[in-house]
Amino acid sequence: MKDIAPTLNAQGRDRGLWFDRDMIRHCGRQFIVLQRVERIIDDATGQIRELKTPSLVLEGAEASGEFLRFCAQHEYPLWREAWLSRE
Repeated sequence: MKDIAPTLNAQGRDRGLWFDRDMIRHCGRQFIVLQRVERIIDDATGQIRELKTPSLVLEGAEASGEFLRFCAQHEYPLWREAWLSRE
């Protein structure tokens, strides 16, 4: 987390991608990259959006929903490649 914090703005975002408290519990652990995400569906409009900076999905690093008004559980949050280190 100490390496990720400097990449975030005052709203906890890095180039628009939000790093939330639920993701902190995954910091310092090892995961396999499940896939690279280059497009997402915008929930508000239903349209497909191209990400300017591709993000990653980590196998087993699922959201619990605890910190965002109990949002959907077991969804995969998106991670910036800059937030990760290779082993």
